[in-house]
Amino acid sequence: MSADAARPILVSGATGLVGGRLVAALGERGERIRALSRRGGGG
Repeated sequence: MSADAARPILVSGATGLVGGRLVAALGERGERIRALSRRGGGG
């Protein structure tokens, strides 16, 4: 196992259509994930 295998994968836009599907797919593979999203409120 390489040192990179222990690092989480950062997904920006994780609440969007593509990001949400990417996070789901990575989770199914057992990857460690860090998600980045904007705060809601339309501001």
